[in-house]
Amino acid sequence: MRLSMIRSGSRSPLGALILAAAVLATGLAGCQQLFTTSLASALARSSIPIPSNLTPSQAAALAAQAAANQDTKLAGALMASLETEIASTTDPGTKAALEGSAASAAIVASGVGTDVANLLSSLSAGSGNLGTISQATITSLMAAITAGATPGVVTGLSYLDPATGSTTPATTGLTATDYAIAAIVVASSALPPDPSTMTPAQVTAFQATPAAQSAQRILAQGTSLVTPGSASATLLNSIESQFQL
Repeated sequence: MRLSMIRSGSRSPLGALILAAAVLATGLAGCQQLFTTSLASALARSSIPIPSNLTPSQAAALAAQAAANQDTKLAGALMASLETEIASTTDPGTKAALEGSAASAAIVASGVGTDVANLLSSLSAGSGNLGTISQATITSLMAAITAGATPGVVTGLSYLDPATGSTTPATTGLTATDYAIAAIVVASSALPPDPSTMTPAQVTAFQATPAAQSAQRILAQGTSLVTPGSASATLLNSIESQFQL
């Protein structure tokens, strides 16, 4: 996707979400099969009991399983279990590992994968030009992302914020795309239902929120995973600038 197709100069949260969607679409373009797996069996389950004494390796395996199948119910149940375990864990290494798994599960639990798949379809139809995506599609995407930013999801994703959690990109095993997803979901938790109607004063107020500042720090972590000066780095830096006062 060419940078000229992306309105990186936008200073609104709406522009930030469009940019983030573009990053996700670019990073996941080769993984469309991930989103074609059936979620019927997962959605049919009413509950998934998970013990609150998982080892880091068990938690990582379950988080990987949830990601592979985009199993939002498994991811949500895993997050809830890990929240309890993280709160009672004193060993720094164990805590960091469990926080990484909780963040990974939170990405899946947010339901963003489905939204990205829809965007991929729109981009494919429009030859990758974001200008071909209708306002209705953008509004729908933003609504879905905002809906996925539940308190539990935001808590899990916040472990990727160095000011909140003890994880590092080197220990989580997550990609720059994962960090972009996390940042945009965290930021969306502080946005109104229709960010396109925000006034300049409201945008400034949003940028001062803890959620926007946390998103900025999470994106900075993700940027450390890409080559400086690359297109990916430019895009991530552009998104990060949306959250800066």
